Amino acid sequence: MAEQQLNFLKFLPQASRQQLKCILEHITPAQLNAIGEVCYNLLYGTIKIGEFKRHRHIIRLLGDKKISTIKRRAIVQQRPNVVVRVIRAVLP
Repeated sequence: MAEQQLNFLKFLPQASRQQLKCILEHITPAQLNAIGEVCYNLLYGTIKIGEFKRHRHIIRLLGDKKISTIKRRAIVQQRPNVVVRVIRAVLP
């Protein structure tokens, strides 16, 4: 993961609701792939999924490379709280 995407992921949990909404509306494919990579690692063993069982379906869709970028972008825009919770749990 590139340094820019890591900085992006570290900034997301600190952003206000308005900032988060604006950021996720204009998210680039590279940033979307960084979120997907975090979700993939969460699903497939790097991190335990215990507290995220409720959001398992959304995390699976975001972590799947076969899902189109447009659909993953729509999911991120509809469920920003799930994305922020996942990033908070994963990043130090």
